[in-house]
Amino acid sequence: MMGRSEDDPPGWDEPIDGRDEAILAEVRQGWRDADPPPELLVDQVRYALGLTGCEELVLLAVAAPPVGVRGDDERTRRVTFSGSELTVMISIDAEQDGTVRVDGWLAPAGVFDVELRGADGIMGTRSDDGGRFALRHVPRGLATFLVRCAGGPLRNVVTPTVEL
Repeated sequence: MMGRSEDDPPGWDEPIDGRDEAILAEVRQGWRDADPPPELLVDQVRYALGLTGCEELVLLAVAAPPVGVRGDDERTRRVTFSGSELTVMISIDAEQDGTVRVDGWLAPAGVFDVELRGADGIMGTRSDDGGRFALRHVPRGLATFLVRCAGGPLRNVVTPTVEL
């Protein structure tokens, strides 16, 4: 243990008191104001922690810029999740009721069970022989896709989180 030097401020070795806590609170608030955490950070961390021990192959995402359609507030986005065994491309379109429609394509094509996992639960569907699938009236928010490749040469895959 080091001893006190002449450069140490008075009270450096005393327990933290109310004054210290007030100073630390001001510093904390200053950082929150200057550099707030991303809005979706907590959800993304929870998702990442949920993958711990997961045997599915996680794909990488490449997002295309949004494309405006029919009006300023309606948008279509395309996101491609690419992996060594499977590619998942989705198109996200606004529905009139505030939800979204998700159209997807899998490559290589084939019949697979597809799950969309969002804050409101799990929605499932099956792709057709061409690898196409669709989900309607999907609530907006963060979601991931799980493609079950059971019975074939491919492993199950899960996509990173995407904002719908």
